[in-house]
Amino acid sequence: MGLSLPRRPVLLGNQIMVNTQHKGDSNVAALYIPFRRLTLTPEELPNFCLEDKAYKLLYRKYKGRPDEAIWGKLSPIFYLPQKMTGVSAVLYLGRRQLKVIDCTIKNLQLQWQSGGNTWLHGQLQCVPDLDEDHPIITSLVSRVNEEIDLELSCDGYGEQAELELEEKEDVDPDADEETPATSAAGEDEDSELSNTGKRIAADLRRKRKRADVDG
Repeated sequence: MGLSLPRRPVLLGNQIMVNTQHKGDSNVAALYIPFRRLTLTPEELPNFCLEDKAYKLLYRKYKGRPDEAIWGKLSPIFYLPQKMTGVSAVLYLGRRQLKVIDCTIKNLQLQWQSGGNTWLHGQLQCVPDLDEDHPIITSLVSRVNEEIDLELSCDGYGEQAELELEEKEDVDPDADEETPATSAAGEDEDSELSNTGKRIAADLRRKRKRADVDG
């Protein structure tokens, strides 16, 4: 299937780790680059989740107003324990560009947004053929907590194991409590879903039951 996310803004994290690795007769920089707020559109979300019904499972459509996440602020983030491998990336650093291949993205998280877009957070790990004192590496490291543009692609994405959604208990402490809406998919529809879709639906049902008990 493959995954292609053309150039778009992301927010870099507050620390970019640089480790020196030996490659042949030279040293190169291994980079660990945290990023946040890479926007996935409603059309891109199903491809990323490897589930055609991902948007229907996670967002509710309203007539005359923006789509809203089914669970809103009650459960704003899903954590994905898997990692993406074989990723190619381009980081746009002003007039400079850092192009890297065979990258890994770990610590994947999805965060729902009003209107139907979804934020993707993660950590890009790569080893460009550059030493840590190269001007491009220096430029990147100087941009912590700043917005840059990022482009991602992964030709073998559809061949990787499906992304499993993992529930975390640490909900945003600043989030207001909301009454959860009903999931768009019931148990009788699960047979039509991919394994990822089944996990999404099961997790939503589990959260609904918990909310009913707590309420």
